[in-house]
Amino acid sequence: MTGRPTILLVDDDQAVVRLYARAIQMRGFDVVIRNNAREALATHRETPFRLIISDVRMDGMDGYEFCRALVDENLKSCPVIFATADDEIATVVSLLESGGDDLIIKGSAFDDIMARVTFWFSSRFPGLPRAARDKALGLAAGQPQNKLEPIAKMIRIDRGLIDHIAGEFSGELQKMPPDYGARLVERIIILGRISRLVLDDCDDLGLAMRFADHLTAVIHALRLPFGSDLNVLFARYDTLAVDERFRKAADSGLSVISD
Repeated sequence: MTGRPTILLVDDDQAVVRLYARAIQMRGFDVVIRNNAREALATHRETPFRLIISDVRMDGMDGYEFCRALVDENLKSCPVIFATADDEIATVVSLLESGGDDLIIKGSAFDDIMARVTFWFSSRFPGLPRAARDKALGLAAGQPQNKLEPIAKMIRIDRGLIDHIAGEFSGELQKMPPDYGARLVERIIILGRISRLVLDDCDDLGLAMRFADHLTAVIHALRLPFGSDLNVLFARYDTLAVDERFRKAADSGLSVISD
């Protein structure tokens, strides 16, 4: 290892996995290759990785079973991206149900693949937040499969949604004291409120799958002086999301907490 961020790459097609590994290494990451899911599971038990990219269809344990095993053994401490050629709604549902966080369509431009890798490393989210996963599954269940677009077109980032929420939240923040956000508790409240605004506007499956992208983009658009500190909280997002102050802000808006 070189000290660079390391990705666990799992695929039983050796030609594909070597191609992916070579390209990822050229972008500044280290790669550990495993050609089946059981070996990958054993490797991750010994040395947890910061990101996993796994094929779905593999002999023996498939990608979904691999991800479920990570969850069942309390080993899933990082995002899992599935690489698949199946451009179908059932793929997204299986991904979400197994504990996966994202997907790339095999054959996509490599810049698109690296965009997903870079996002998960830079954002520090350990995976798709639970609230977004639950909403995405609910939206998938409520829509006829034959009316949904292919996955590659369906999962997207909406710039208009980001600008709208940034504007709405700016109005709320202007009503608070000038130094609001200086304290950690206020940053938790801010994160809770922005999260609810984003989640409410992610009203289709594709947007819900990109909840984390929209949340980070809104915070960036707001140019908050403590914005980078909110990013630090992403690593503990699901824990914070059950905090009473986070939940109250989500439902009722910003508030001043007395010491």
